[in-house]
Amino acid sequence: MNEPQHIRTTELDSRADDPPRADLLESIIDRIPVGLTVQDEAGRVILVNRAAAAGPAATTTHVMGPSVSDGSHPAQSQQPHPAALFAATAASGVVDHDGRAFLTSRQRVNAFDRTLIVTSSVDVTECRLAAGEPPREAHVDELTGLANGVVLKERVEEAIVRGGDRFALAFFDLDNFKHINDYYSHPVGDALLVNVARRISGRIATSDLLARISGDEFVLLIDPVDSDDQLRAMIGSISDALRQPFHIEAFEVFTSASIGVSVYPDHGRSYELLRRNADSAMSRARSTSKGGTAFFDGAMGRAVTPAWSSSNDCGSPFAIASSVVRSSPRLTFAPRRLSGWRRSFAGATIAARSMPLESSWGWRSSSD
Repeated sequence: MNEPQHIRTTELDSRADDPPRADLLESIIDRIPVGLTVQDEAGRVILVNRAAAAGPAATTTHVMGPSVSDGSHPAQSQQPHPAALFAATAASGVVDHDGRAFLTSRQRVNAFDRTLIVTSSVDVTECRLAAGEPPREAHVDELTGLANGVVLKERVEEAIVRGGDRFALAFFDLDNFKHINDYYSHPVGDALLVNVARRISGRIATSDLLARISGDEFVLLIDPVDSDDQLRAMIGSISDALRQPFHIEAFEVFTSASIGVSVYPDHGRSYELLRRNADSAMSRARSTSKGGTAFFDGAMGRAVTPAWSSSNDCGSPFAIASSVVRSSPRLTFAPRRLSGWRRSFAGATIAARSMPLESSWGWRSSSD
């Protein structure tokens, strides 16, 4: 069987009344049911056809900020076309976006002595449903495009079943995020989250997984962990990167992250326990100084478990604070810590001097 021949457009017959080839090609590109975006190497949009303008690019909002980088450098333009934002962040493969699935391809093309970036996308949502494949929107964080807690839990449980390799969970909580939202506006806060996700993602291995589990909280699965020194160096590198300014719109935004780390199997053999222990370590890091990092150790759990788990009058931190007031009239207002107070709860004696509290509680003994 003969191979099909590729016919060049210059070999086609034409009639005198046919439109110029350039106009014909432009008309066809604008009408094909495939989203097509062409950018130069600097990311400037050269061409966006009708399908791209009405497809995923049309619903990609400006909250990503004027730069499609991780916010490390000031933006060069005021506001890129939404299609550029989608094209710059889309990976080849099936991309879930705004409840739809798009088969996406992104490649470099050399043409007219220039290197161009061509991104195409086709809506395959209906094909997915016809094949019985459920939509994945419930597994993807819509704002950042990261995995969410459902995917994170599945990956951790798979790693546990696999056994053998050590892995770690790093719990990131952005510092002062509420103040950034209030001061700069929520769109800037959303852009910060997107850029934080990009900045962390740029410093992890392909075998790792970054998930956004709630507002300003991210959890990173580091799998495998080759050594404790390697793990500490990686976390330190990410922490340092997050301290660098983020350039969003006309602002230079500063933040940091308090980070807690737990390691399998040292600190737990289930997803729930590993995540809880990473969260506890993060709280310890934040109580020491914002932007700090803490690795879980058994003393963290022992220090707080008797008080938090008692079923009598200390069922919550607020009840503990209330009982402190009733037990010691010498308490005065001051930040950071309770000290010089003891009380028994359900047979467990708790020394308040060993229990650091959030600075917002503002209690300590006048004996300090």
